[in-house]
Amino acid sequence: MKEKTNIDVETLRIIYSRYKKHIIYGGAIAICLFFFIFFTIPKTLELSELNKERTVEIKKLQVLNGNLFLLRTLNDNDLDQKLQTASRALPSSKDFEGILNAISLASNKSGASLNDYSFVVGELSKSSDANSGFPSVKLTLSLRASSSQIIAFLKNLSETVPLSEVTNISQKKDSVAITALFYYKSVDTNSLSSEARLSGISPKHLTLIDTISSWDTPFASVVSTPEGTKSASPF
Repeated sequence: MKEKTNIDVETLRIIYSRYKKHIIYGGAIAICLFFFIFFTIPKTLELSELNKERTVEIKKLQVLNGNLFLLRTLNDNDLDQKLQTASRALPSSKDFEGILNAISLASNKSGASLNDYSFVVGELSKSSDANSGFPSVKLTLSLRASSSQIIAFLKNLSETVPLSEVTNISQKKDSVAITALFYYKSVDTNSLSSEARLSGISPKHLTLIDTISSWDTPFASVVSTPEGTKSASPF
């Protein structure tokens, strides 16, 4: 038993002496592979992620610098005036007072007599979806007027804010029924981001705002209610 053990040990010594260099090389390669797999590769991946984050941050900084430059070139008073014009044309909520004021102004300028009106209010508690387009308030009017007065009323109403669209006109025995939609658009604050790239108002939009500014805008806070006409409250 001892002789077999000695033979095995001697054999191992011969193999070791013969392949000593190869074992050292193999061990060195194994150590290099170990460091490469568990240290070099993770550090390389980490550096790649850091470069990606750096690229993203550089782009954010470029956007912020561009926004800062744009804001410095804008006139606060002029921008505020344009915002007020756009807000009157397209309110952020159902502006019943503005609607009634617009109708009153159009009626007075055209000479048409307003008999009655009714709102289709819709859901008051449910906020509109910012991606659903332009929600509206539906209003049915009853007017006593001649054909020329009706045409003048429609023209005046189309050039009065808030923005509206007449969808139906029907002739009755002694009056004309008009159905109109008054549009509004809620602001989706969730979509606003400090990292968004700002852009100036395009020439097309500037022309549109100037056109709306030239229209008559009713500012009266109270609309007189003729006898036989419903109250200004839609409820």
